[in-house]
Amino acid sequence: MSGGGAPPQVVLWRHGQTAWNAEGRWQGHSDIPLTDLGAEQAREAAAVLLHRRPVRLVSSDLQRASGTAGALALAAGMPVLVDPRLREVHGGEWQGLRRSEIEQGWPDLHRAWLAGEDVAAGGGESRAAAGARVAEAVEEHAADLADGEVLVCVGHGGSLGSALLRLLGLPVGTAPLVTGLRNARWTTLVRGDGTDVPWRLLEHNAGAWPTGDVVPAQVGAGRGATGA
Repeated sequence: MSGGGAPPQVVLWRHGQTAWNAEGRWQGHSDIPLTDLGAEQAREAAAVLLHRRPVRLVSSDLQRASGTAGALALAAGMPVLVDPRLREVHGGEWQGLRRSEIEQGWPDLHRAWLAGEDVAAGGGESRAAAGARVAEAVEEHAADLADGEVLVCVGHGGSLGSALLRLLGLPVGTAPLVTGLRNARWTTLVRGDGTDVPWRLLEHNAGAWPTGDVVPAQVGAGRGATGA
C-alpha cells in the first residue's frame, strides 16, 4: 500500500445460524442451510457491513456461508467470489454429532481439542491445517488491496478463528484464549505497517446487534466442540 492512506482491511465474517448450530451439532464440511433466523441475521449484518464499502466479497462454497454472503452481495450490488479454501474445519467422525456424543465417544481427543492441542478433529482436520488454508486464501484475495479498500471473507467459526491466529502470528495453542465468532458476527483486521506485523486486530465479534446472544450459545465457537 502507498504511504499516508488508511490501511486496507479484511473482514472475516461468520455465517448466520443453521439448524445444526441451534442443535449444537458439529457441521464441518456438511452443507447445512441457514434457518430463517440465520437469513435475517445475515441481512442485518449486511446492512452494517455495506457501510464499509467492500470492494471484494469472497465466500466458502458451503451454502450457509454463500447464503450469508448473498445478503451483502444483494445489498451492495456486487458478485460473490467462491473459494472452497474458506470451508470449515473438517470434523471427520464428529460431523453431525452433538457435543455430548463427542465427549462420550472421544473423551481424550475432545479434551485435547478443547485445550488447544493441534489434533485432528474426529480424525478429520487439525486447527493448523484449516487455519493455513483459510489464511492462504485471505492473503491471496487481499494481496492487491489499495489504501482504504475492504475485503470481506465469509466463512465458518472454527476455521476463521484458526486463520485469525495464523494471520496475527499467534500459535495454535492460544485458541482457547480467543472467544469464537458468534453467528453472523465478524472480525476486522488492518494491514500492518511492516513485514514483521502483516496484520493487526481492529475488532472482534462485532455485529449488527448488542453483544448478548440472540440464538442459543454456539458450542462450535472458539474452543467448543461443534465445527461451525
